Amino acid sequence: MLDNFAIIGMTIAVTQIIKENVPYFKTKKGKLVVPVIIFSLAGVLNLLNAVVFDTGTITLMQAFKNGLDYGLYASGTYGIGRTYLSKENQNEKTV
Repeated sequence: MLDNFAIIGMTIAVTQIIKENVPYFKTKKGKLVVPVIIFSLAGVLNLLNAVVFDTGTITLMQAFKNGLDYGLYASGTYGIGRTYLSKENQNEKTV
């Protein structure tokens, strides 16, 4: 199976692609839905990971549960990164 960092990275990348291409996610309500998308997408990606790459060492339900955990990690990482980048952009504007 792919490493959990690969699942987290793909989750963040796909979420960013969705956010950039779907106008709804640029609205105030759309921004509230993004953490749910990250959470759900990580579960589905890890489930697919288990279906494609696993050799029978993990059940599909456990793979989905682990994916949901990865979604929580991805959501936190995504939020921290977004906060850092917005602060960096504000600092550049004041200079």
